[in-house]
Amino acid sequence: KDLFIKMTSFSGWSLFGQLSRMGVNQGIDFALNIYFGVIINAATGVANQVLNAVRNLVNNFQTAFNPQLIQTYSSGNLEVHRILLSRASRISYYLLYIISLPVLINTSYILHLWLKKVPDHSVTFTQLIITFSLVEALGAPLWMSMQATGKIKTYQIIVSSINALNIPIAFVCLYQGLAVESIFYAKILIGLLMYIFRVLYILPLINFSYMDYFKKVVYPTVAITLFTICILLIVSTYLDGGEKLLITTPLSIVLCAGSIYYIGINKQEKQTILQIIKKWKIQI
Repeated sequence: KDLFIKMTSFSGWSLFGQLSRMGVNQGIDFALNIYFGVIINAATGVANQVLNAVRNLVNNFQTAFNPQLIQTYSSGNLEVHRILLSRASRISYYLLYIISLPVLINTSYILHLWLKKVPDHSVTFTQLIITFSLVEALGAPLWMSMQATGKIKTYQIIVSSINALNIPIAFVCLYQGLAVESIFYAKILIGLLMYIFRVLYILPLINFSYMDYFKKVVYPTVAITLFTICILLIVSTYLDGGEKLLITTPLSIVLCAGSIYYIGINKQEKQTILQIIKKWKIQI
């Protein structure tokens, strides 16, 4: 009976979180329909298709990591759990960022190449939704650590409340006559607020100091992002169209790979990568 009550409570609060998330997405679409009509949905539909295309790989990676995060916490091995958490957070972000960066730099050309006639606002929507997804990728492993504790009631109530702010903010922005993109800027800011709450709330539960988390996760991801995107923005100002896509795509991969190797991973992870490369050479 006690186990059944715990399982029901956990699944119920998990369902509450998913329904809240779904309600917010539908509420934003509802606000857009009221003020702009169904035509604006074409732009959001295009943006979401691009996002799903670049996010599939990251979702599969995180699915592979989740059982290890739960197992290490439940067995009381918090040291390994913290290592896995920082590694999952960084690699999830890196994978999505490597795929997304060429798309962010060449969004307009890619959409025109794909659709020919691109709906209004599609370019900006795509860039903003991908940016929001990058924040989510960084925070997703934290959510799995929270699930591993089994005590998610307070967490779900607070996170869902923060997320629900999207709906009134969306209506206020549109009522005040702000640009439609303001909704997605607000969504990114709320996503950052949710990420900060996750960090502040979850890290003490697994004895992960804020400073260690900053050094191992926040600093390398921010440093790599600023370094690569600044260089690509400078290069892209001298290019256009297909030439820009052909040059910035391999350049972004090289910059991301190099900066991740020298800034974004630790010595142990570098050794693992070198061992994998050596095995590939032997097989070849």
